[in-house]
Amino acid sequence: MKKFIISIVLVLGISITGFAQQVAGHIEKFEGKVILYPSGSVRGIAAKNNLEFKVKDSIRAFQKSTAFIKFIDQSKIVLNENSILYIKDIQNLNLKNGKVVFEIQKQDDKQGIKIATKTAIIGVKGTKFLINVNKDEVDVILKEGEITVSAIKGEFKRYLQKEEEDFNKFAQDTKQDYEDYKKKVQEEFVEFVKEFTMKDEMAISIKGKEVRDIKDTKEFDDEFELLNKF
Repeated sequence: MKKFIISIVLVLGISITGFAQQVAGHIEKFEGKVILYPSGSVRGIAAKNNLEFKVKDSIRAFQKSTAFIKFIDQSKIVLNENSILYIKDIQNLNLKNGKVVFEIQKQDDKQGIKIATKTAIIGVKGTKFLINVNKDEVDVILKEGEITVSAIKGEFKRYLQKEEEDFNKFAQDTKQDYEDYKKKVQEEFVEFVKEFTMKDEMAISIKGKEVRDIKDTKEFDDEFELLNKF
């Protein structure tokens, strides 16, 4: 009986250790100061080319630094300066801060990959996009593909693009007070949603619970070009 219990403990120990040390990918290359923080450790490891990282590890790119990361499924991620990425597991990532570009390979799994930020969870099944987390504001710029954006708590107050265009047109045509008109018809251009879908070339900014479209995304073009440096 004693030998049986010891055997079970050993098997469980090996299984748990194997899971904790599951390889998630590697830092293919980097520029500047990039640190890998192994699971449960506050002492980091200075990045080097092809440095392996595992589930439960964190990767941080410091000021004026960039990390080029490739996951085991060949998905590519670029961490720009002042970015911190936590690898919860193979299908769940946490972006704590910074500007990060993703090129996620198509997922056969129905759940796909989920990326958590402070206020939203981004669901991905294969696409190219960028997330920028700056204090309480989260920008999501979708280059191609389709993603879902879900509120962590409560619902989003989603402002539709039509709102600003129609308000401006009305103000110009009627010369009436913009704010008075806005209060009168606001409900027609705002929706409260727990989740919504983004498609090719869409871009949004989330501040608190409010979600607004971003019209001009040219400033992010150079960020997407980084994916060609792998």
